[in-house]
Amino acid sequence: MTKICTVLFILFITLGSAYAIPLVVGYNTLPGTSVAADPSLAGPIIVDQMQPFSFSANGGTVSGEVEVQIIQAVDGGLDFYWRLFNDASSADAITALRLASFISPEYDANYRTDSLGDIGPDTALLFASPPGYINFIFSSGLAPGESSLFFFMDTTATSYAETAFYDLTTLNNGYSGTLYDTYAPAVPEPATMLLLGLGLIGVAGIRRKFKN
Repeated sequence: MTKICTVLFILFITLGSAYAIPLVVGYNTLPGTSVAADPSLAGPIIVDQMQPFSFSANGGTVSGEVEVQIIQAVDGGLDFYWRLFNDASSADAITALRLASFISPEYDANYRTDSLGDIGPDTALLFASPPGYINFIFSSGLAPGESSLFFFMDTTATSYAETAFYDLTTLNNGYSGTLYDTYAPAVPEPATMLLLGLGLIGVAGIRRKFKN
């Protein structure tokens, strides 16, 4: 009986760390996952961009690139990915990518253990307000010359727009200052929402007519 309970506990822990983690307000530990552990992450890459950055910190310059990807996952939703490259000549380690205005019905995050790179963010910090603010944190720092594993937001969105942005922080409390544009789930424009609302009202009216 004890052996069975131990096996079930290990299985529970394994399965629990296999998927994107539903973030709660505050600090969330990211265990890492892979396509083998979560096949729903598989799918074609529909966006792949490199964004260079450079800013003064720790008495020098911190520079590198952020790779941004959007994957059309097999579960039908869009997954938004980021990967950091800290130049070997950088004056400091990078400790966080701070994502803002990433508006989504759900906030599920993790990093990919099966991607290229050295380390993944060990923590995601979700803010209660304003909505859509998430920090991906490398507690020990992404050292000069290192690159991160891909980390991501797993969403049910079916379209995207360049409406979010991010900045970067360093081990010695520096930050990029510049806000870099990035992608997020597309939010319908007010006119679209109005048309949708009128359409639903019309459908309700038709249903009521046929019912009568």
